[in-house]
Amino acid sequence: MAGGPACYSAGCVRVAAPIAFALLMVRDARRTALVVDYDAWERAFAMDVLSEEGYSAIGASNGASGLRLTEHFACDVILLDFALPEMSGPEVLRQLKMQESTCEIPVVLLGSTREALDCPVEGRLPRPLKRDEVMDEVQRVLTRFVPIVEPRLPRHHRRAGSIILVASTDAALADRIAEQMRLNGSVACTAHSADGCLRVATAIGPDVVLLDPRLPTRTGLERLLKAHPVSAGADILHLQEAP
Repeated sequence: MAGGPACYSAGCVRVAAPIAFALLMVRDARRTALVVDYDAWERAFAMDVLSEEGYSAIGASNGASGLRLTEHFACDVILLDFALPEMSGPEVLRQLKMQESTCEIPVVLLGSTREALDCPVEGRLPRPLKRDEVMDEVQRVLTRFVPIVEPRLPRHHRRAGSIILVASTDAALADRIAEQMRLNGSVACTAHSADGCLRVATAIGPDVVLLDPRLPTRTGLERLLKAHPVSAGADILHLQEAP
């Protein structure tokens, strides 16, 4: 992407709350399980159960962070919260199945609402999570659905869609840009304030930040983004009106 008159039509989902993710690695890396769950207690519980059974467990509290982790870790199974508050579970699932590197990873959906039952996933777990049910379902989907293929490579060894953050006080504009970027294979989030942009960018480490010039304190925001180790590597581009 380059500067210039902004035909930036991006791909993102609205983020209204701070995003945070935590990683928990264990010594036995024969299997890697990713738990994407907004509920901190249930996420920690599932990761503890998996770790005790010899899995390498990693966790994310939101969809964007979860998708980003799949770029860095060769996941064998994903436990996915249906009711994520920003990027929904179905949207995360859609993006996983769109990418060649993640389309074959079996997904276990957390939740048993009617809408959740309609999602095309390999496994399901009702809430509250129970230790035996978690392991039984994870082992079932791994036995049934994991094909014999070459290992998936981490991000620096393969191509993957960029993480893009669109920051604009105009929610409709951000959503339009978001949809186009999604169609182009990228993953991104939107923020509608300078504080929101900083919170999201320093949590997920986007590849690109698209800033609306009308965003208050934009100049100071750029300095803060570049000063933080998580967001320092992001390319910062300015949205402009097409001539």
